Amino acid sequence: MPKLQASPGFAEAFLEALPWREEKYILPQAVAFVEELLARGHSSSARRADADAVMDRVLLLAAQPDHPLNARWLHSRLLPLAMPDRDLSWSTYLHRSRAAQSWQTPGIIERLLDWGWPENADDADPCAGFEDEVATLAAITLAWCLTTSNRYIRDRATKALVCVLRNRLQLVPLLLADFESVDDLYVIERLLCAVYGTVMRSESREQVGAVALAVYRHVFENGRPPAHVLLRDYAREIVEYAIHIGCSLDVDISRIRPPYQSDPIPSGIPTWEELKTRYDAAEFSGLLFSLAPNWGDFARYVLGTDSHGHGLHTWTDQPDPFEEYRRLDTERLTLPEPLATRWYQAHHGDTLSRLADTYHLQQDTDLEKSHLVSKDGEDGACEPQELASLFKQHAEQIAAFRASLSLEESEVIERYEAITEARSAAYEAACETQQSQGMESDFACRWIIMRVMEMGWTPDRFAAFDREMNWRDTRAAQKAERIGKKYQWLAYHELAARVFDHRPLHHDSMSGSEWYEGPWQMHLRDIDPSFLIKRVPDQIEKRCWWNPLDDPLLQGDRLTDHAWLTDHNSIPDFIPLLSLKRPSDSSLWYPLETFGEWIAGEQEEDKNGRTYQRRLTFSLGAWLLPRATMNSFVDSISLLEWTGMDVTSIDYYEPFLGEFAWAPSFGRYSADARAELNDPTDPNNNQIRHFDGVPFAAARTVMRYLHEGRSFDCSLTEACSGSTPSTWLAQRMQLSWGRRMFTFIDPNNEILAYDPSYETPGPRAFVFKQEALQKFLNASGLALVWLLIGEKLLIGDEANRDKEHPRVSVFRHIFSLSRDHTPELASRTLGYLGQRPTTY
Repeated sequence: MPKLQASPGFAEAFLEALPWREEKYILPQAVAFVEELLARGHSSSARRADADAVMDRVLLLAAQPDHPLNARWLHSRLLPLAMPDRDLSWSTYLHRSRAAQSWQTPGIIERLLDWGWPENADDADPCAGFEDEVATLAAITLAWCLTTSNRYIRDRATKALVCVLRNRLQLVPLLLADFESVDDLYVIERLLCAVYGTVMRSESREQVGAVALAVYRHVFENGRPPAHVLLRDYAREIVEYAIHIGCSLDVDISRIRPPYQSDPIPSGIPTWEELKTRYDAAEFSGLLFSLAPNWGDFARYVLGTDSHGHGLHTWTDQPDPFEEYRRLDTERLTLPEPLATRWYQAHHGDTLSRLADTYHLQQDTDLEKSHLVSKDGEDGACEPQELASLFKQHAEQIAAFRASLSLEESEVIERYEAITEARSAAYEAACETQQSQGMESDFACRWIIMRVMEMGWTPDRFAAFDREMNWRDTRAAQKAERIGKKYQWLAYHELAARVFDHRPLHHDSMSGSEWYEGPWQMHLRDIDPSFLIKRVPDQIEKRCWWNPLDDPLLQGDRLTDHAWLTDHNSIPDFIPLLSLKRPSDSSLWYPLETFGEWIAGEQEEDKNGRTYQRRLTFSLGAWLLPRATMNSFVDSISLLEWTGMDVTSIDYYEPFLGEFAWAPSFGRYSADARAELNDPTDPNNNQIRHFDGVPFAAARTVMRYLHEGRSFDCSLTEACSGSTPSTWLAQRMQLSWGRRMFTFIDPNNEILAYDPSYETPGPRAFVFKQEALQKFLNASGLALVWLLIGEKLLIGDEANRDKEHPRVSVFRHIFSLSRDHTPELASRTLGYLGQRPTTY
């Protein structure tokens, strides 16, 4: 029998029959034989090995309850291994299991990922009809897929885990317990990421609370969460979400929010020259090349060693130069308001101080030789003798202020000025120290190299695999990465966590120190677990219920090009676009944002025989403003040449779609949304817009979530965007994400707004239920105004241009709602690009 087992034919027949045999006939000897076959054909390269075929067969059994070789067997086999040994035998297999070309037959892992993350993931449940044990086994298998450095597998496994678990949150605490002792934070980080995606989609407050409590106990209860910046974030947000929806949790809130407890930033790291000497063999070249300061891929594009914009003074084992400044800053003395006003007037309320706002003072020991130089470098506004006189007046003004002080006031002012002077001196000294240190931008590179080695990366284990799998790859973010790159990410996220526990992100002389609040500040997040859309829909420009306009190019097809560009009648009547009826239920909707484009089907020829086409496009966006200011707003903005940037919504990148708009990552947008329309603050035009030349502010109604197709997230390889309400509107109407695609609901779970292009082919748009918006407008005394900008243009080669006539005309329309909520035209203009438009 042993001789028979050793023959290739026996092993092949055994494996072929394995998925078909009943569980009761899989004896311990059979399991032992599988283990032996796996040990025989082990590979440490990126090329397929005999053991891979064995694992392919075994994984067919992963989700079969009570089978001796199901996912629990896999779990018992992988869990005791040290991370490097597990990566050598399992993570490399996961990479090899992926079909390198689209025409190749997908392997068992890819079939598992496609099953777990279906096309209609927002609606489909891959485990529908199965018992909980099947879902648990599938989840265990998918969780082990998170070890791989192949981002295509790891990212898709994350989304598949969300789909498998989202209707079975009761399984999550047990799954977390199963993986609690795994020594690979790459797995724990992404497992928590997937759990976060499930809770954001759950409607069960009880189950979300149970999951949050389990996560708190695993991660935060001991007061020292693992030093991994993303792992902490996912765990924190799970608990934050539970708190947000009203779960009653017995937790210490201060422990889930930064700063956290961790060991200090390490010191005594070898210099770069010492590292190059220590690791001078060719097998280390990939690691050193990636982390070479200022020119290595990882060093430049992840650590930012060639940039001064990311607070790199924190990435050093040198003492923090701003520590003394921050200590003094906490001792800031606030003067009583009347005294503060007097002090300010004495020091800044004269001509000299006002000049200093515009000019730099070039001061000489001889005051008559001192002079002012404007910010643009030109000489100042007064002669040296006049400047000397102003100095004298300024000194007399301060002396008079001093003389007017009581003894008590004088003591307060002395303490105030001493603290202010000391703080200013400390800041200047810190800046000099920081500059002299050169920001030591290679510290992180050196530390990560040492940490990679400590975690177990060795050339004997991984050099061949890393070299073979990546030899054609570019510097693009989306790719299957080396095992060494996995260890680099682990080290980087550990160092980031420890740095942020002890140092601020950066220091700014105007706003002071910015302390760590979450990884979105440093663009560290690399996947959105709430975004389950698998492919971007075809947002084709076609007639649909939210764009019911006829092709306007047909109306002017008999006109000459010049006549067509200036013709009013061939511009569409946009009124039908502003009050929409959904065919499925006859409900009525307003568009808050929409776009349209028509291109002539046939090309024309100019007098030189070159081709061109006519095209008409438009963009429409809605704004909110006080009803009392609407007429004046329309009159003012009608005279302006606003652009498409004034119509379209603003993009946001870092917050997840499911975090709208409750999460800490939306803090900036939520804070800005508290501004009222009569509040002049909001300099970034984030939620409140102050149009140049318009005396009244308007509030945005729409923002746009943007997923960049070239990001590290390999689950979706193309750019994708979708509209959301502005946080200004969401706060006032209590809108939240509807747990699927780009839908948004009220507290009664009624869908009030959504992007219909993700359900039916058509141009991207964002529509709002009319009845709900009308009630809001009436109750809040607001008016809705639409701004529409469009172009008629002749597109073709630049040389086709007729020099006598422009090729682009621009039309602008303004619409408002009448008292009975009927859209009506308020203003419209037309003119060539770059020329002042005329009303028609």
